[in-house]
Amino acid sequence: MQDSGSFVARLRGWLLITALAGALMSFAPAAKAAAPVSQPPVSNGDNTVAKPVLVEPEADDNAIAERINRILLSTDWFEAPSVGVRDGVVFLDGRTKTEERRRWAEALAENTQGTVAVVNRIAVENDVGSTFGQAGDEFERLYRQAAQAWLWAVFAIAILLLTWFLARMTAIVVRYFLAKRIASSLLLSMAVQAFSIPIFLLGIYFVLQVAGLTRLAVTVLGGTGLLGIVVGFAFRDIAENFLASMLLSIRNPFRTGELIEVDGNVGIVMNLNVRSTVLRTLDGNYVQIPNALVYKSTIKNYSSAENRRADFAVGIGYDSPTTKAQSLIANVLKQHPAVLETPEPLVLVEETRFGHC
Repeated sequence: MQDSGSFVARLRGWLLITALAGALMSFAPAAKAAAPVSQPPVSNGDNTVAKPVLVEPEADDNAIAERINRILLSTDWFEAPSVGVRDGVVFLDGRTKTEERRRWAEALAENTQGTVAVVNRIAVENDVGSTFGQAGDEFERLYRQAAQAWLWAVFAIAILLLTWFLARMTAIVVRYFLAKRIASSLLLSMAVQAFSIPIFLLGIYFVLQVAGLTRLAVTVLGGTGLLGIVVGFAFRDIAENFLASMLLSIRNPFRTGELIEVDGNVGIVMNLNVRSTVLRTLDGNYVQIPNALVYKSTIKNYSSAENRRADFAVGIGYDSPTTKAQSLIANVLKQHPAVLETPEPLVLVEETRFGHC
């Protein structure tokens, strides 16, 4: 009897545990179903969370329309105002005298509770008063822009003057250090400009960067590429002469003040610029020879060496003795201070002509 009683007690315990486990399992899905489901945020496409549009608006459409209509009537700014609201979208109709009042009505509708969007169909009357009022507003706007532009112009001029001063100081310093190393004045001027001009261009770039016109300047420069090609073909000779002037300055076949002969022109070098070489001929005339022609031609420099040979043809009479004329000319050459003793001068008879009576 004791064994059967203990068996019944154990059986009752197992039944109670099984019932409790079934109750817990039936309660868990119900609790899970009752938990609220969070909604994902609404995105407007630019990675920012937009204000969600409520399915059940807080205010009724008729209440929104009546409220906005009463406010428009109380201002006395609008003629025959009419407000309609459908699903939170406000439709404004009527007439007013200025554009500012039209925008004010639109802002009023946007700030009204329950408004989703605004369709502003209020017409602006074009009377004389409103026209002059709009003109006055436009002049005021232009005045404010002119005031701001004036301050910006002063700032830009100050920056450009500062960069111009820095470019000038750089040019002076570079010229001082390179004057003893570069003999050609043209090449020296180009080297100075190569250091000073970028500083001024940096100032211009800074002004454009502050003004927000950098992209515009790049666009304009890129758009003029075809024009640059056309201009390059048109000024091909100028570019060729400029390059030839640089090469002449580097090679330095002659200097200012030397006597040279180029393309049949004999003269003293007066100037070498970016376009031409200026000579003063022996008869006092000035000749400009393009640098491209100078670079391509044979250059004879009479002043490059200290001594040079000169030939002179002297005619004598038919009845004069040739030997006596040679001796007389030789004595004159030996006594002249410009004639060297070594090599000694030579007096030769080149040809003899006999006359007929």
